[in-house]
Amino acid sequence: MTKQNNGWISVEYELPNTVPHEYYGELSDEILLYGIDDSGSKSHIFIGFMIDGNTFYSIEYGRCKADIGSC
Repeated sequence: MTKQNNGWISVEYELPNTVPHEYYGELSDEILLYGIDDSGSKSHIFIGFMIDGNTFYSIEYGRCKADIGSC
């Protein structure tokens, strides 16, 4: 890990651990996410989780749109 990313681990390199879940299929523990909300304001950190594969959700913002880096 380099100082360049300030200790953050990109999902390109490592996904969070998940456990089987009745509704979501697979569910991670809460994780910190970094991105821009739908209002287009500046980037910020928020709490979310990963479900069934590589889909991220924020309780506050809903499904994250990873292709454009926002939730």
